[in-house]
Amino acid sequence: MLYITCSRTVTYADVFTPPHIGPDVSVVLDVPDAYRPVAWYGIRMALMPFRLRPVPVAASEADVDGSGIWYACPGDTAVGAVVPGNGWFRVVAPAGTAGTFLERRPLRAADVPFEGDIPVLFPCEGDISFDPIASVAYLLGLWHETMTTARDEHGRIQDHDMFSAQLGVSDRPIADQIRLAFGSLLARHGLEMERRTFGDGSWAFCSTHDIDYDRKWRKGIFYREIVERGLLGKSTDVHRSGGWRIRGRWQHVMGAVRGAGQAVRGDDPFRQATVRMREEVVARGGRGTFFFKAGAHGFRDVAYSLRSTFMQNQLRALRRDGFGIGLHPSYFAWDRPDWLHTEREKLGAAAGLPMDSVRMHYLRWSHPLTPRMLAEEGFRIDSTVGFSASAGFRAGTCLPFALFDTVSMEEMGMWEVPLIAMESAMFNRMGATGAAAVDVTRHLMRTCEEMGGVFTGLWHNTLWDEDDFPEWGYHFTWSLDRALRRHAAMLRVDEIPGAWS
Repeated sequence: MLYITCSRTVTYADVFTPPHIGPDVSVVLDVPDAYRPVAWYGIRMALMPFRLRPVPVAASEADVDGSGIWYACPGDTAVGAVVPGNGWFRVVAPAGTAGTFLERRPLRAADVPFEGDIPVLFPCEGDISFDPIASVAYLLGLWHETMTTARDEHGRIQDHDMFSAQLGVSDRPIADQIRLAFGSLLARHGLEMERRTFGDGSWAFCSTHDIDYDRKWRKGIFYREIVERGLLGKSTDVHRSGGWRIRGRWQHVMGAVRGAGQAVRGDDPFRQATVRMREEVVARGGRGTFFFKAGAHGFRDVAYSLRSTFMQNQLRALRRDGFGIGLHPSYFAWDRPDWLHTEREKLGAAAGLPMDSVRMHYLRWSHPLTPRMLAEEGFRIDSTVGFSASAGFRAGTCLPFALFDTVSMEEMGMWEVPLIAMESAMFNRMGATGAAAVDVTRHLMRTCEEMGGVFTGLWHNTLWDEDDFPEWGYHFTWSLDRALRRHAAMLRVDEIPGAWS
């Protein structure tokens, strides 16, 4: 396992200063003023996988005999008044491109043609037939989500309404494919397009863990097992990879009796998993990130004490082993800045660390309101943007990207390390067996490796509880072993932007 030393948290701005990137490339944005922030975000994100720095140059001041990237879009500027020479790579977008963003017109997946494997979100002229700048801005800026009104009971956009799912490409990172195709054309044009890596590793693996509970055997669980599933329940099916097994009512009761014994002995399965998850990552020479709750405001939250002996021992062990500690806000804190602030302060005090990383409970996310609230609170890394009922590339990428405010038209100063796969989505919502979950994960990990990206997986501290979560633990250790075999850099989420250099 590649182990990259990162002595400090790398800030948002650090990624654009030496030694993280290489030579400068001049960029002319000959576009309407209102569209300029979107275009600049698009060009920066489009060039992000490469070791270079985009430098803006006004069209009126550009050396037409020089070289660089010239992005033209009709509007209130004098497009065509200055004609770039052959040294400039030209992307010429039609007038409707800016209008899609400024007038907030959602793209219709049914109307998007494909050029090979690449969806042509915005056609253009010049040296390329599709507009990589507007395409990347649309995908990574999550513009489609801002224009989608349908929500589920948790206020989330459902997986099938995500743009990548509507295009039928949620299993591959189309934004990254667009960027690499753009880079290949730029290289043929004579620009230096060296790919970024994670130290000596071409790709990275993030093991992340949401600690929703500090223990399994609580009053509510005893009631569920003894009364609801036991005395008043029916036999239930639990899916195993080798077939089905039946759990009768009295097996639930006996399970609760065993649970009582575990509680008395202090070997609760969720607590054991909390310890073992860290140990499994350490055993493979890596480190990961644990997201803890620090508040409870309704039945979707389970309260636990960060000051308990068990939790304090875990927080110390995580710091000792170089793991990241982040906040997992309570269910209703997703639009309550006051609760978010209190919970961040509480976890920071308990952990003895500033809280820079966050993942929202239930993956509740409303763009751009949620990330703006997180950025204003002081978070710098988020890892919420992923599918809640499936797996894949929600934003079309497996690489970190800057979050963009589609209302104020500016970057938020916060990085997103997108979530690629969550075990509960695969096992519970997709109904996968252990073997099927491994197959899905193998494909996604292979894709991340091919893209030079980051596979960010989420596993809860329910692993190895074979009564209620069969084969979840196997899926976790299989994923770790594959990352080890494929020489991934196993990092914390807060290290990813700075390690990508």
